[in-house]
Amino acid sequence: MDGKVVVFFRTSSVARLPLYRHLNSLGVTLVLVHPHTPLPDFDGVFAHWLKHETSDLEKVYVALLTFLASRGLVPDAVVSFDEYAVYQAAAIAARMNLTPVPLPPAEILQNNLKDRLRLFCNERGIPSPKAALLPVEAVLPTPREMNHLARDADALSLTFGKVWPALTKTISTTIEAAALTFPVVLKPSPGAGSLLTRLCSTLDDVVEHVWRMWTTLAIHPDTQHFSALTNSALAGLAREGCAAAVRILAEEFIEGQEVDMDCIVEHGVVRFCSISDNFAPSPPYFSEVGGLCPSPLMYRAQCHLRDLLNLYVRAHGERLHGVIHFEAKYDPARQKAYVIEVNCRPGSAETNTMIQTVYRGLNLGEAVVRCALQMPIQEQLADLFPELVASYQKEGGSQMLWQKVTPPCLSEADANGHNPSSSVDTGMWSQLGGPDRGFFPPQRWAASVNIYPTRAGVLNKMRAPTEDSSLVAFSISVRLGEAVVPPPKRFDMLCWMVVQGATQEEAIDNIRRVTNTFEQELTLSF
Repeated sequence: MDGKVVVFFRTSSVARLPLYRHLNSLGVTLVLVHPHTPLPDFDGVFAHWLKHETSDLEKVYVALLTFLASRGLVPDAVVSFDEYAVYQAAAIAARMNLTPVPLPPAEILQNNLKDRLRLFCNERGIPSPKAALLPVEAVLPTPREMNHLARDADALSLTFGKVWPALTKTISTTIEAAALTFPVVLKPSPGAGSLLTRLCSTLDDVVEHVWRMWTTLAIHPDTQHFSALTNSALAGLAREGCAAAVRILAEEFIEGQEVDMDCIVEHGVVRFCSISDNFAPSPPYFSEVGGLCPSPLMYRAQCHLRDLLNLYVRAHGERLHGVIHFEAKYDPARQKAYVIEVNCRPGSAETNTMIQTVYRGLNLGEAVVRCALQMPIQEQLADLFPELVASYQKEGGSQMLWQKVTPPCLSEADANGHNPSSSVDTGMWSQLGGPDRGFFPPQRWAASVNIYPTRAGVLNKMRAPTEDSSLVAFSISVRLGEAVVPPPKRFDMLCWMVVQGATQEEAIDNIRRVTNTFEQELTLSF
């Protein structure tokens, strides 16, 4: 990678710093396109910076070409670790005859618009929740009108009363036609970070939350970032203000354990896969609270999850080439796994730290860039797992030979039982197929927590228990003196922390301890 020039669209959060610094250490020249001055944490990371908004694809493309020419730079790849810029990066990479990752831009568009992902899965027999777009824009004020109404609480309340009957009828008819039963999940499409996603138990709940979403999205700063997706999908309607940048999806609620599957896929072949459990959120909202890696789910459940991933990968074929964060649920009653969401980028927040802690320092950022540069992923994995991935020389270059791992035979009880947690290497990785299927041995357990404000106020003090030997890493998301609000009014995460443990129980005990000793002090804001 030494000497390669890689353009990054948006920095994403400071949790991405280890990814960027690792690429710096490999000799990569990093060029940043970002709409405002990066946080001080990123000082010295990027060799070049173009200050430009990334939501307008045409404008940023022209600006980038001009900027690169003025610096004498020829890019080898254009990528992003940021949910708000993955599509734009892929689209511009394709225009420059570079490799778009992890999918061609049209397929990223299809994937990131949640209603289109549901349709894609349904047409290909990939299990996912039943869903329906709620055509509420026909009976609600336009986003521009909502933006104006939001300044007057009385006018907003009066308008809600006027539209209530028509809104209720529209939603009821749509839910009934889609054969959805309560409770249902409402979410924006597109969206990120579980923004405004809520479980609704009744029709009145749905109507009230639709209004809340419509009001919030009209003024929410994140909404502008989705315009690159909706402009392409709606042929410019969103740009002209005639349609909402974000639509509202109602879908079936799937019971069971939610998992994250962090994957490296090389031309349609899964080279690496980690399955992690998500700790249960606090209903009715779905703000993430942390998780456990590797997953202690039973063997049969993990097989269903592995096979679900493979259905998705096969549906895209060789065009799927890069890193994805595959969110799924396993319903034990139905003994079935379902696709919930797929992020076309590495998982955010603590994900990279969890993966590096458990899998010998595996860096997903390097994997993204390797795929974009068409460099073999096997080389990266062979450096970390030499006893499992053996290299050999062959005429025409170096290739990799995957070492076969013979899975042990399992009894019916073992197949349905939980992972034993007395040992770091539980053997689940080999039972799932080993490196041939993208599974590698974990070195230890890791657990994480996301810390939110205990109440609304101004943050005066915040301290992670750095003296705790189990603490691997933490990241502060806000600064002292900032006003913060807990869920559900806002989802201001203060900090995430990751701990390690030799066993599942030890990791869970450790994360509970550091959570209890984390300090936050807030004063009321007036």
